[in-house]
Amino acid sequence: MMESIVAHGVAGQGRGSRMWRAAALPLVIGLLLGGCASEETVPLSEAARRGRGIYMNVCVACHNADPTQDGALGPNLAGTTRELLEWRVVRGAYPPGYTPKRTTGGMPAFSHLAGQLDDLLAFITESTQSAAASQ
Repeated sequence: MMESIVAHGVAGQGRGSRMWRAAALPLVIGLLLGGCASEETVPLSEAARRGRGIYMNVCVACHNADPTQDGALGPNLAGTTRELLEWRVVRGAYPPGYTPKRTTGGMPAFSHLAGQLDDLLAFITESTQSAAASQ
């Protein structure tokens, strides 16, 4: 009996049980994610998908995961231009004559993202267009 438990794991958790769980896991995840997707969701371009990765890893710490909504610290980014993005992200400042949505001034520069601004802008722009189309 002890040999059987050692060789095959705890009763009810043998190889067959583990294989079934391993096979079912992707199916369950797919169903959960599929159920969360809206029928009106517009697929993102390749650039926007890259930009989404940057946004979710860097920007979402202060801005909302949905760029059209205000975040805990950062404002919504709907209507952001390439010029504003470059000034805020790369330089950590505002372009001359720009009136900020919030005056906290807490956003640091992320100069390492200078080469990825087009991707980031593609995500913000496409997300904004998608949100407007679904309303």
